[in-house]
Amino acid sequence: WKHRTIDPGRLTGSRVPVRFDDDSPALIDLPVGRGHLLVLTSGWHPTDSQLALSSKFVPLLYSMMDMGRISTPFKAANLVGRPIAMPTENTASREVEGPAGTIRLPGEDDEFFADQPGLYSIKGARNATFAVNLPPAESYTAPIPEERLEGLALPLASTDVAQVTISQNRRQALMDEELEKRQEMWRWLIVGAILLALLETWLGGRTWRRPALGGQTEEAA
Repeated sequence: WKHRTIDPGRLTGSRVPVRFDDDSPALIDLPVGRGHLLVLTSGWHPTDSQLALSSKFVPLLYSMMDMGRISTPFKAANLVGRPIAMPTENTASREVEGPAGTIRLPGEDDEFFADQPGLYSIKGARNATFAVNLPPAESYTAPIPEERLEGLALPLASTDVAQVTISQNRRQALMDEELEKRQEMWRWLIVGAILLALLETWLGGRTWRRPALGGQTEEAA
């Protein structure tokens, strides 16, 4: 691998998580404020290294990005209608800012229920922001059996088999009638085309006969 030589001892507070076989630093982590400055002494171009082709390249990038992620005391999957526990250092604030406004926690409750999805934030010893999502079941599109809907006492329109059959037959009759009208129109168009062709043939015959008769009269004279 082609790499640059950097002395990590000259970078105060730095650490070397990855080294080459000759013990020279391959990756240097230098804390800067609340973030990190990562220095890769080699490139991922083929002329420098085969890092981009390594199976460890993508996990390395994810690890770098994860270092900049803001930690939160809340779990990653908060759902609407499910209890959301408040961190102990934030229970004194008793208020949560949500999409619908401020939610005040009653009494000594250390959890609350979000009634809609969105971003929520709390203020206290440490500010925190977290997301609340819809339950995954609300995204399912599988049809629900009619028996289950009736069991939930939902208002369903009564379906009479006889009425459905009559409606289908009436619809089919209207479609057949429309098709018959279209076919009738095409019949008249075809008849008109045939009559026009016969008329042209008759006129053409008369036009051809007149010059012929005129020539015969002159010869007889």
